[in-house]
Amino acid sequence: MLQKLDEKAQEPLVGEWIAKDQTLEDIVVSSVDVSPYQPRLVFDELAISLLVESIREIGLGKPILVRPLPNGRHELVGGERRWRAVTILGWDRITAVVKSMSDDMAMLLALADNEHEELTDYELARSYDRYLQNGNDKSQSAIARRLGINRSVVSRCLDLMKLPASIRTVLDQHPGLITANYAKKFADLAEKDAHIVERQVLSMVEKGTKQEQALRQIALKIAACSNQARPAFIPRPVSGIGTIKLAGQKLELKCDKGIDPSLMMQEFEEFLKTIDRSKLATKDAG
Repeated sequence: MLQKLDEKAQEPLVGEWIAKDQTLEDIVVSSVDVSPYQPRLVFDELAISLLVESIREIGLGKPILVRPLPNGRHELVGGERRWRAVTILGWDRITAVVKSMSDDMAMLLALADNEHEELTDYELARSYDRYLQNGNDKSQSAIARRLGINRSVVSRCLDLMKLPASIRTVLDQHPGLITANYAKKFADLAEKDAHIVERQVLSMVEKGTKQEQALRQIALKIAACSNQARPAFIPRPVSGIGTIKLAGQKLELKCDKGIDPSLMMQEFEEFLKTIDRSKLATKDAG
């Protein structure tokens, strides 16, 4: 696999062949396990079928990269598309570069292996986030340096991980639906109303709505909800106690003279403990 060294830190990056501690072997195809660090969520079946025909005609061309496992099997680091193709072809063995490496390096090289067939921003975001959580480097700058990319690329992609889990679940199946350029706008709107954003994202899947159009529709719907006139409530007298008034999400209680507010608050707290919350839920809470 391709690696190069950062001149200052002398840490491996992707770029030049390193022959140390690796061998070229013909290994059993069925002894290979897919990488847990594979960033690609969806494989293009047409591209795989074309690769199958290419390998059938001219051979493998480039070995896959694996690392040995303690149980005698091998874990893919690079070349899953080629491995899938030869599996379809029914080959018993496949040529592989076998190289021992850390989980940290396996994560980085899994990303590097996909450079020639572009990953979606969301697939990159998941890999960057995984590396931040589990890798040796804990900063966006370090990841960018190790991969030889601009830090802003990492930062913008990671905005996708700020989306609510329900929306990221949709992206797991449709990773190209939202790109890094629009991720922050979707995330910011989701903070205002995640339900509206989620419904619109599902509409993007069903109707093929473009991102800019979806954002406009989301903004309009959120604005419409925010601008709905709230019913005007006048203070209601509570005999011998004071007045009570609804103001948006606030319930205001004003005590009459002679009523101790602190004692009133204690009584009110005890009363609230007896209330069945399910009877107070808003219509859209379920």
